[in-house]
Amino acid sequence: MIGSLTVMKPSEIKSRKEKLRLIEDHLRLSHDDLGVERDSIGFVEVVHHPTYILPSLNYVTPRRKTAMVPGKDVGEGVTTLSDYRRKTRVMYIDELFPPFFTKTLNGIGLHLNTTIPLWVIDLTIPPIEINLSERISVNTVVNQQGLDIWSLVWRNASYRVFGTSLEPLQIGKMHPTNHNVHDIILYLNHTPMAVARITIHDKSAHLMARAFVQSTQPLRLQQWLLEITAQTAQKQGCEILFICDKTIQYLQPVTNLPLTQEGSMLCYTDEPNSIHGEGNHDTVEQLVLLT
Repeated sequence: MIGSLTVMKPSEIKSRKEKLRLIEDHLRLSHDDLGVERDSIGFVEVVHHPTYILPSLNYVTPRRKTAMVPGKDVGEGVTTLSDYRRKTRVMYIDELFPPFFTKTLNGIGLHLNTTIPLWVIDLTIPPIEINLSERISVNTVVNQQGLDIWSLVWRNASYRVFGTSLEPLQIGKMHPTNHNVHDIILYLNHTPMAVARITIHDKSAHLMARAFVQSTQPLRLQQWLLEITAQTAQKQGCEILFICDKTIQYLQPVTNLPLTQEGSMLCYTDEPNSIHGEGNHDTVEQLVLLT
């Protein structure tokens, strides 16, 4: 477990890093689908969007497969990001970089602002079987039809939405290059009670948004939705389903799926977090991308 004193075997460390690399690549591709542009400066990349100012689409990050990142490169990246009139933000996955990288960031005046847990379901298991109630039915839709559903859900006060700013929920027009979105609707007695969105890139899937009717959010309903999304991703050939939402941990005791926290996405800014980086500062504006 992250933060415990348990000593991991070399094979376990390798497996963890492989999963986290899949997550890193997935988010990179998702951001590319949403239209970001990238500048390479030394050992970092400056990711910026020409239109949207969402923090998750405007940040500095170490280049792929890079372990040693000089503070000078990060500083130049932050300056370049500022030239695009974007706020200071550096993002990276903790377990993919040595601990002293924190000191590098602190040394140039950056502080941990937000820690986003990365929960993973290993899908390299036997086919997932789900025992649904006879009153439950499921429908999966793709592309514009799914966007229309989320537009209704987002504007309906009856639903409570869970998501993460790492991959904002797109509402409006589907980006022309984005064909990897699956929306899953769960009906109870033919009434839509829950909806989930996953994005798929090669061997990884991201459960990036969930919504439930506020009057009924039983744990069993949430469990079914999680297991249905995992089953959908598995059938698409994915090896992992990841979730960047700390509330998912409450489903760990009630599901038989191998759900574990493999690491965290760390977000550094020039504004210290008053609660020591353990909060989630995602706002409504950061969770949604209106297109």
